[in-house]
Amino acid sequence: MPVESLKLPRMKRKTPKTRKDTTKKVKDRIQALLKFIVRARDKDCIFRGMYRICSGALSADHIVSRTHSKTYGMSKNVVCVCIGHHFFWKPSNPTLYTNRIDEFIGKETRLELEKIARPVCQYSLKDWQKIEQDLKLELTKYSPTD
Repeated sequence: MPVESLKLPRMKRKTPKTRKDTTKKVKDRIQALLKFIVRARDKDCIFRGMYRICSGALSADHIVSRTHSKTYGMSKNVVCVCIGHHFFWKPSNPTLYTNRIDEFIGKETRLELEKIARPVCQYSLKDWQKIEQDLKLELTKYSPTD
């Protein structure tokens, strides 16, 4: 029997496709907003002149992994670093990285972020949209006024 003639059972989706796509789009916009905020706030790689030469574009580096929803959209959980420090230097120098983060944002803030991230939580689409609106408002603090 040819493979094309086999009928496979249809798999049910756990969530409607449109909702998943909408949540993903909002989360993508949140990450873009964080990148704008961190570039405006920090101005440059926070490791400039330290440990290695900066290389590549500036990116937003999450101090606590963005897999933790509670810190996903928090601007205080993000610092501005170049690609070289973010992807090549940080993974092989976690202690030096943490020491610099503690100097830059304060050890208390870093520990607070880690504590906030511990409990697992699920955000609804409305929660993500609220975070997005809050970040848009925060970005206006860094935008030049005419």
